Amino acid sequence: MKRFLFFLLIIVPTFVNAQIEHVEFMGIPINGNITKFKKQLVKKFKKEKIGFTSNITKYYKKGKIRFQNRSIKLKDFSNSLSDEGYSLSSINNIDCRGKEVGIIIYYDTKSGNVYSVRMDVVAENEEDMHRLFNKYRNTMINEYDYGYPYDFTADGGFNCFLQKIPNSKGTKKIGIAKIYEDKNTLFGYCIQIYYWDDINSRKYCTDYDF
Repeated sequence: MKRFLFFLLIIVPTFVNAQIEHVEFMGIPINGNITKFKKQLVKKFKKEKIGFTSNITKYYKKGKIRFQNRSIKLKDFSNSLSDEGYSLSSINNIDCRGKEVGIIIYYDTKSGNVYSVRMDVVAENEEDMHRLFNKYRNTMINEYDYGYPYDFTADGGFNCFLQKIPNSKGTKKIGIAKIYEDKNTLFGYCIQIYYWDDINSRKYCTDYDF
């Protein structure tokens, strides 16, 4: 009997953990230590032949790591690679061909645990920003297809969009995707795409209330 109870104490937590799903970015769960997550992401970039500068990352603010400003630029070379090694592939199913992209990883400074990833896709002008917003909005709806899509307007009249991210069975929300139009001093006109993991964002981000 004691052996049976001991077996249950071991197997039940293992089974429960196996059922937990996290939102993924480029196939990597948004979970775990920032150092490990960063290494996995860089490895993925290399495998997908996505170009970035030799100075891959830098800490620019506590709780965030930004892949070097304007370091990633996907180009369309008709399925062939350029001399720089850039690929025409997308990032996390977001078509960024010909666009400069910044990536920010958000993590808890105490535990080091990752909870969100953001993409900044640089637009050529305001018209291009609106075009990209509609394109990426449709991508999100087709990708996750879990109801809820919610459009709203932020300060400055910029378009925003929220989409629930479901688990692999499509039965439960495990996160939120957010798309914003924005104009800032770093990129000018751009699209910001957030991927929030429910479990970790509720634990480590006080502003997360979805």
